[in-house]
Amino acid sequence: MPSVTPGDVWTLGKTSGNTMTIGGEVLYLMPNSAYETYRSRKFNDWNQFSMIDTRNLVKLKKGYQIEIIEGLYQDNIFKVKLLSGNNNGRKYYVITEDLIKKYKLEDKSNEK
Repeated sequence: MPSVTPGDVWTLGKTSGNTMTIGGEVLYLMPNSAYETYRSRKFNDWNQFSMIDTRNLVKLKKGYQIEIIEGLYQDNIFKVKLLSGNNNGRKYYVITEDLIKKYKLEDKSNEK
């Protein structure tokens, strides 16, 4: 499993869909929304799951990039900066498990 370090750039992989109905990926506007989703998955306890307003999510397309800013909740959630799309530059939150499974860490040697 790759380590996640502030400053790393990750790219949404080819296995992700472009829309929610076919497996598209999202980033969370609020850290507590990401954490509640993480906890519900971990403990398989959807009774305590807090509903997340879709206005507090941003849908991503294949190839979108994010930059890691900092880890939260014992690094189970990461604050990220979106580097692609209409919301380029805005800060969001990603669940670490989703990051590892669905994104590819960019090689730092390719960066200028």
